[in-house]
Amino acid sequence: MKFNLVVFSGNVPQWVSAAFDHYEKRFRAPYALSLIYKDFDSPNSERNNAKKLNYLDECNSKHHYNISLDSGGANYNTISFTDKIKKISSSHQNISFFIGGSEGHCADFLERSHHILSLSKMTFGHQIMIPLTTEILYRTYSLIIGHPYHRS
Repeated sequence: MKFNLVVFSGNVPQWVSAAFDHYEKRFRAPYALSLIYKDFDSPNSERNNAKKLNYLDECNSKHHYNISLDSGGANYNTISFTDKIKKISSSHQNISFFIGGSEGHCADFLERSHHILSLSKMTFGHQIMIPLTTEILYRTYSLIIGHPYHRS
C-alpha cells in the first residue's frame, strides 16, 4: 500500500522536509510514503482550481482513494482511523491525501474527493499539516503491521 501526500503548494521550509524524511524512511515494503508537490499558479484562481481538479481526476482514473484534508471533514481517533484505512486498503493500493494551499480546497475539489478528513476543527497553515499528517500516517502504518498501541 502506498500513501501519497499531495501538497498544493510550492517551496516548504527545510524543517518540513526534514520531518517528512524522518518518517518516510521508516516505512517498509510493501508499504510506502511519498510526498508530491503540485505548485499551481495563483491561489484558488479558476485556472488553478481547474488544474487541481484535473490532477484529482487523474488520481481517480488510476484507482487511488482520494482523501482531502479540510476542517469540515470527518474526525477520527487513532484506532478508528486505522480501521478506516484498513477497509480502504482492501480495495485500493494507493491512498492519496490532499493538503490544500493557503486557501484550502475549492468546493468542487471536496465534492470529487472520496472522503474528507479533518485533523482538527482549528485552522492550521498548510505547511504544518505535512509533518502532522506524516506522523499520523506513520502511526497508522505501525498499527497495521502489528506494533502495539500504547493507549490500548
